Amino acid sequence: MQKSIKSLIQTLLLLVLAFQAADLFAALPTVAAPTGGSTDNFLELILRYAKDAVLVISLIFGAVALIWVAWTALHKFWDAINGRGNWGELGVVAVVGGVLLVAVIFLLDKARGVIGTTIS
Repeated sequence: MQKSIKSLIQTLLLLVLAFQAADLFAALPTVAAPTGGSTDNFLELILRYAKDAVLVISLIFGAVALIWVAWTALHKFWDAINGRGNWGELGVVAVVGGVLLVAVIFLLDKARGVIGTTIS
């Protein structure tokens, strides 16, 4: 008797959980379409998502370059304040870092344009 009641309770609990799990999947959001728009061609859809992924990776690369230059300039500034370096080194790092950032952003923008015309 005790075993059958326990089995009945487990079955009812499993049934309740099964119905609750069905509600969990009811309101899933739809997947966002790629930048070029949705299409029925699977290969074209993958290429459009790849284009978006490359653009995001290039933005991350540009952000890492900016952080790298800022970190180096901050260290040179700290060295100049503490007397381990001179202010000229800070100026060189700032100018060269600024030129490198402009070059990186320019090249990433050109790459974005090339990828945009190639994949679209």
